[in-house]
Amino acid sequence: MVLPAEIATAAENGDLDAVRAWLDGKPDGGRACINEYDEYGCTLLIACSMSAPPDRRVALARLLLERGADVNRCASDSHNDHMGRCSPLHAASTDAIPNRDMLDLLLAAGGNVKARTSGGGSGYIETPLGRLLRTVRSMNHVYGPVRNFPSKVAALLRAGAELDDICVRAVSGASYMSAENLLRQFWQFINSIPGANPTVIAETKEKCIECKKMITGVRAAGSWKAYIRRPHKDVCAVRGLVTKGFLAPPGGGSKYERAIAFVAKQGDNGIVWKVLSYWRADK
Repeated sequence: MVLPAEIATAAENGDLDAVRAWLDGKPDGGRACINEYDEYGCTLLIACSMSAPPDRRVALARLLLERGADVNRCASDSHNDHMGRCSPLHAASTDAIPNRDMLDLLLAAGGNVKARTSGGGSGYIETPLGRLLRTVRSMNHVYGPVRNFPSKVAALLRAGAELDDICVRAVSGASYMSAENLLRQFWQFINSIPGANPTVIAETKEKCIECKKMITGVRAAGSWKAYIRRPHKDVCAVRGLVTKGFLAPPGGGSKYERAIAFVAKQGDNGIVWKVLSYWRADK
């Protein structure tokens, strides 16, 4: 079946009551048709992830997932693949969405961070991280939700997002962009904006630098888990040298160095491991 246009529109608007009433009117609570497409090739979950108001779409998405919505069902190729076979996670990863609540929900439900679009519509074959880092290059995003994009980058990296070949031009296939390359393009875009508000630009640059540190750290460590446990290695190395008398406890310096000094001076291993259990590189 094809989803009724009014129900697809209700999903786009985050109308929880209308969508629930329609599902409840089905013999099985809508489970047999919840993954069907509307006339434009979107499922209810994709429409909700892409268009619904932030304060209402998460509740609706949660209902859809409870009723059996497939978190990895991609858009169909209706209308010449104008949706590019994007997944709900792709839709939620664009930085036009001002918060990451939907992203977190879809990741918790098993959203595939390595899924790739077909190249239709946007002209790019990309992963959710690729779409996020590509779509921040917009004036609307610099002056709006871009300020939240590092938390989305962190969420996708934590879920195992790849760093290489995450955005490819569909026509030529010649541009295999890494996360670092996309960030570099974003930095160039920021610096090219004429007459921009200096305060906004400075804040945006800080977010870009924040993302670069995360991506560089994950690249060097080999995984998100290894990256966030980097402080543990530093603390254990310094503490071992202090304990053996080869090094005086460090002091002063940066906030990070002072934190290491505090832990290194502790004589109780229990305190040390308690501190480390809460200490991550992303905090």
